[in-house]
Amino acid sequence: MKLSADTSVTLDGREAKPVNLTVDKANATSGGMFVGVTSITADGRYGNQKGVQLLPGDHVYATPTAKVTSHQFWYLAAQQWSGAVPAAAGKPASSYAYNLAVNTKGSIPATLTRRIHDSELGRVSETYAGEPGKPYGVRIDTPVPFYGGLAGEFSNEVPIPGKQTRYYTTDDTIQWDRKFAVRVPDAFGFVDSQFAPVTRFQVDRAYTRVWNQAPLRARTLDALRSQDLLFLTPGLFSTAAANTGSLSTAVGGTEGSSVLYRNGVKIASLDSLDQLMVPVSDEKAVYELKSTGTRNVDWTLLGTEASATWTFTSARPDTDALTDVPLLNARLNGPLNTANSIVGGRTYTFTVAAERGGRAATTALGLQVSFDDGKTWRTVKVNRVGDHGTVALALPKSGGFASIRLAAEDAAGNAVSQTVIRSFRVTPRS
Repeated sequence: MKLSADTSVTLDGREAKPVNLTVDKANATSGGMFVGVTSITADGRYGNQKGVQLLPGDHVYATPTAKVTSHQFWYLAAQQWSGAVPAAAGKPASSYAYNLAVNTKGSIPATLTRRIHDSELGRVSETYAGEPGKPYGVRIDTPVPFYGGLAGEFSNEVPIPGKQTRYYTTDDTIQWDRKFAVRVPDAFGFVDSQFAPVTRFQVDRAYTRVWNQAPLRARTLDALRSQDLLFLTPGLFSTAAANTGSLSTAVGGTEGSSVLYRNGVKIASLDSLDQLMVPVSDEKAVYELKSTGTRNVDWTLLGTEASATWTFTSARPDTDALTDVPLLNARLNGPLNTANSIVGGRTYTFTVAAERGGRAATTALGLQVSFDDGKTWRTVKVNRVGDHGTVALALPKSGGFASIRLAAEDAAGNAVSQTVIRSFRVTPRS
């Protein structure tokens, strides 16, 4: 519409139709909905969005429109459903959640109520590890349209330890931002949050995902640069899952600090484990981020202390956009159960892996282990091939806790060394 004079516009709610995305499972309960429209100028420079987030039980109506051709126009409907499947015929009880998002280009479509079948969706079999009887988990999913903007956020509780099947729409214009959070009774907010990479799912493909998984390790949540600003967030008590950082909050009994050095000179510090935002000079330099932390909580026995040092190089990027800084991370994984423990008295094969932030090849992986909370350490041989390696880890018959020291280096001089006290639990062999 070109508005050059007083103009009357008639909006007739009787022309609106109910918006609803339904699923195959008849006993599913709606967990809320988001409906929004986005307009973007033809040159892509400016945009405007309007949307509404609905609580479970609320209803929303929309009026179909003619095709918009003068600029980009998108209509987005997103909805979550969840439910339980009772035990039957020797099969245990289970639960599920549907995360649906449908994007329409050019108009609000004539058909606003649609059933989305399981055969159209990507399926994720998720496991939630953790000590029984401790906290409970919350899964949070957010659809991310390629053009940006708001798209709603949906959450539902999940058992710890436990399992759930989650379904996702596979729209080419939508990715999914996924988080797992830990809550405890009488605590305000989440005491721990875990962040998976944003993912676009493929139709009728099965995926697996383990959250809150030991052995715990240190990992950066973000490492970004925008011109002369560095953004660094350490996750000292992170899960073993690949490319997944964890943020334990002060609310959850976590304390710590970080210091950043440039060419050996201290340039910034922070008396918490929150994000460091540091102005830096344009020239290429060697940086070192050192973080230490303690965790005194009643919802887990793991991860009482941790420290890490990340060494990396950085210079002012050629673009104005945020760019990744090539920090190197490392992780340990093994045959632990969903209670994040393993029976002692035998030798197990564990895997060690480097998570490259850049293109440089991994040149070294190292592991030390302690069974007395870091008083003494034993070096374990890593049989490395490229970014991955295996170790033979002999665990004490008497049980206790395993603490780890992980190290990795790459051909560009990036490196990480980390220590986590009580990375996982060893139960006694009877």
